[in-house]
Amino acid sequence: MNQQHQRLLGAALSAAGSGVIITERDGKIVWVNESFCKQSGYSESQAIGQTPRILKSHQHDNDYYAELWNTILNGKRWASETVERHIDGSHYIVSQTITPIFDNAGEISHFIAIHEDITAQKEAQERIEYLAHHDGLTGIPNRALFYDRLEHTISLTKREKGTFALMFLDLDRFKPINDTYGHTIGDQLLQEVAQRIGSVLRESDTVARLGGDEFTVILPTINDEHEAFKVGKKLSEAISAPYQLGDQEIITSASIGIAIYPEHGTSDIELITAADSAMYSAKETGRHCIALASI
Repeated sequence: MNQQHQRLLGAALSAAGSGVIITERDGKIVWVNESFCKQSGYSESQAIGQTPRILKSHQHDNDYYAELWNTILNGKRWASETVERHIDGSHYIVSQTITPIFDNAGEISHFIAIHEDITAQKEAQERIEYLAHHDGLTGIPNRALFYDRLEHTISLTKREKGTFALMFLDLDRFKPINDTYGHTIGDQLLQEVAQRIGSVLRESDTVARLGGDEFTVILPTINDEHEAFKVGKKLSEAISAPYQLGDQEIITSASIGIAIYPEHGTSDIELITAADSAMYSAKETGRHCIALASI
């Protein structure tokens, strides 16, 4: 390659939008471009003479690095997504390729690594996946995630020959509250209700919002209906305490229906139907009530 081509190549690598690192065979960094410096926070003088270990985030195990080195030392190209450590200690994600460079004798003399920062894309993807399974208003699981967890709980409980409870909760007089105080207060109330339900439950339990003012609760380690009623009573008390939303004090309550696996059903449809019917029975009884599904 003549000097003009070398200058052109150097200019292209320097101007590349992706981070570029050139190392010797032993890993010592001999050249980096400006994009790498922006990605990592290291200046050219700070990086040269170091090894890529300065980027190690401890998010990958030793087997990952062993496979990487085994691949490139055998003259093959390595490609992966890698979490790297910025000079300030924060982490970022790159799509990385490492390619061996051979000398005239056919021996590996250097490696060239291309690092494309994909942190923003990964965060956007994670946000999309989160919103696909969580309620946008309250942040708790939505209908899709509720069904997934219910099916998982049924499968696990069936295998262990156990028992669990499913609850349906519907807020009493929510529509008049929404109509009187507006949707902003209504939304704040739903957020507060979700937080109060979550504060009563254990980490192994699930609370989900199906839509509107309807919530569901899965209690995977309940032994019988008496335990379920105890939890229902705690939920009822938590939900019925006054809410201070802006300048308004809001009072609401919940009608709660309970279905027990396998007594009231062994499939998701059977249990949902049973818990939903029990919830409407509670409403008909006079609201702020708890009802058990009928067999």
